[in-house]
Amino acid sequence: MLLAVLLLSWRRLLIVIAAAGFLIATTGGLLWSTSFGLFGFKDTLAAPYAGLSLGVEGVGAVVLAAVGTVLVRGHNHSGQRNAHVELDRSGSRAAKGV
Repeated sequence: MLLAVLLLSWRRLLIVIAAAGFLIATTGGLLWSTSFGLFGFKDTLAAPYAGLSLGVEGVGAVVLAAVGTVLVRGHNHSGQRNAHVELDRSGSRAAKGV
């Protein structure tokens, strides 16, 4: 719940990575418990919501990976200045905003 609140309030790469890591870890825990058992309990994928859980967490991890990629690309491009080029009345190019 805390990660969800942080994701909605702060759009920071560290929070996105933490939330994606949490989704991957819980998916890995479910798969581990179905294969080897966990804390003396062996789960099965035939459990009522196991398949739904894997699907939702998988989609969530993919969405967060996409958001992280957008944040990284936006951060890399934010340092570049955007020079707008316009044509003046004589037809020559004039850089604007530089």
